[in-house]
Amino acid sequence: MPAVSLITGAGTGIGRATAMLLAAQGHLVALSGRTRTKLEGVVQEIESLAHSRGAARDFSQWPRNSLIVEGTLGDPDLAYAIVERVQAELGPIDNLINNAGTMPSASMSATTPQLVRETMRNNAFSAADLTLACWAGFCQRKSGCIINISSKAAFDPFPGFFAYAASKAAMDSYMRSAAVEARGLGIRCFALDVGLAETASMRTLFDTRQAPPANCLSPDEVARIVLDCIEGRRAEDEGRAVVIDTESLR
Repeated sequence: MPAVSLITGAGTGIGRATAMLLAAQGHLVALSGRTRTKLEGVVQEIESLAHSRGAARDFSQWPRNSLIVEGTLGDPDLAYAIVERVQAELGPIDNLINNAGTMPSASMSATTPQLVRETMRNNAFSAADLTLACWAGFCQRKSGCIINISSKAAFDPFPGFFAYAASKAAMDSYMRSAAVEARGLGIRCFALDVGLAETASMRTLFDTRQAPPANCLSPDEVARIVLDCIEGRRAEDEGRAVVIDTESLR
């Protein structure tokens, strides 16, 4: 049976690249995001790429082999509803990639309690909610892979990342705690502390002088690390927050 992978923030950047790569590997992919048109665009890109490369997989039945789940994460009821829908329409979830989030930048003086709570909800709580929603199924099948797309900001933040860095540190902590409880259950947990990546959200904060393209990862590079985790090629990184940047990969 094909693997079922749920990818959040799948409409752009790292989430989009991951969805495309996993689909090309034959996964049934559930694409979660806030903007349906972007998610539909990802499906179209996958179909186009498959046809242009003459991929072995038959994508003619693509609408049956994928699922678009639109919504803003951070609501636990929505997280459980998403998991239930994916399981009902695609099958039991094998891989959860927690990629969705926001990256606000504000000085301490400009940071409000509301911004902190919104950032924690969008980044950390959404990942925790989906992890908990998938956990029972993983335990029952004694199999599953959880990958949190985190950030080097979790331990080395830029100025202005008071809320963002804390939310990513929480994602790393969730992963470590999950990994402890996953021992002996066949569940694998990873956190990828990604450095600068060439995404639209990053470019809203840093220009090419501050973040030269040569020092930035491509979303495709991060997606390949995700695939390596899923396929067992990074077993030594299970239960750890692993730095993923140009220095470590190139």
